[in-house]
Amino acid sequence: MSATVRLTLPPKGVLSPNDANDPLPYYYHPWVGWLYRHRLQMGLDMLPPGGHRVLEVGVGSGVLVPTLTGRYPEYTGTDLTLAAGLDKLVATGCRAEFRRADLLAAGDLPAAHYDAIVCFSVLEHIADADGAARSLAAALAPGGTLVTGYPMVSRLMTRAFELIGFQTIT
Repeated sequence: MSATVRLTLPPKGVLSPNDANDPLPYYYHPWVGWLYRHRLQMGLDMLPPGGHRVLEVGVGSGVLVPTLTGRYPEYTGTDLTLAAGLDKLVATGCRAEFRRADLLAAGDLPAAHYDAIVCFSVLEHIADADGAARSLAAALAPGGTLVTGYPMVSRLMTRAFELIGFQTIT
């Protein structure tokens, strides 16, 4: 198995947003889409070869589902709100489940279970980021890899997000 995990973005129109704040359109945007996709690819590049179970926290519209289910034999996708049609994005041969989960709710994630956890654009929305980080660490199997990503918040980045029409960065 190759050490490189390449982002496989579904064709435009296949994914459904999970809520009104889902940034899905930006992954296909003609000007900034490359930046959104590159950010995900940088995170995927941090995943080591091997591993059996992956957890995606904040599955959203499912942008990463085809990529992660094509790489790992077991996939769990969680979010507070699940988009329609996520099961149709799962790669053949992967055992996948989608469920609602809250990082701050005790027992929502199994302990020491996942070889890799991917969590993009989630932690900045949680008031108790330390508690969320503890929950992620507890769900990670010994020797596992946690990859997180969140936007840099500054006046410049806030203005850049406003220019492309994304008003909810805080």
